[in-house]
Amino acid sequence: MFSAKEFKWGYLWLIVTMVLFFTPGSELPQVTWIEKLHFDKVIHAGLFAVLSFLFIFLRRKQEQVSTHLWITIILCCCAIYGIAVEIIQALFIPYRSGDVWDFVADLFGTGIVFLWFWFNDYEETYFYVDGDTIKMKPKYQPKKKPL
Repeated sequence: MFSAKEFKWGYLWLIVTMVLFFTPGSELPQVTWIEKLHFDKVIHAGLFAVLSFLFIFLRRKQEQVSTHLWITIILCCCAIYGIAVEIIQALFIPYRSGDVWDFVADLFGTGIVFLWFWFNDYEETYFYVDGDTIKMKPKYQPKKKPL
């Protein structure tokens, strides 16, 4: 079984997203070009992609069946979290509103990570955990060109 310490980066990112999502709208900077381009959807997708990546990553080397189950559980948890965020924003956070398209963006970000881990070879991953840091395997790092 996994301890809370092993998921510390996922929990830390969850707290960061909660602070961002539950900050009252009056505290956020008013940038109109972001609203016109719907850039907030990209931000939602990115936040949820990182969140799901951090929770799935530690479990990637387990046997295929349990790993796929874990990936599915994380996808469902992220979907529930996305719905909860939009409901809480709509009902309880001043000057914020819930948006169905934000939820769709949340699912999209999680879905991209879901598909990558679902179909990726678990032994040939680009990253590995070394103590408290996530590092890139040397064979995947860009090679330096000679001068």
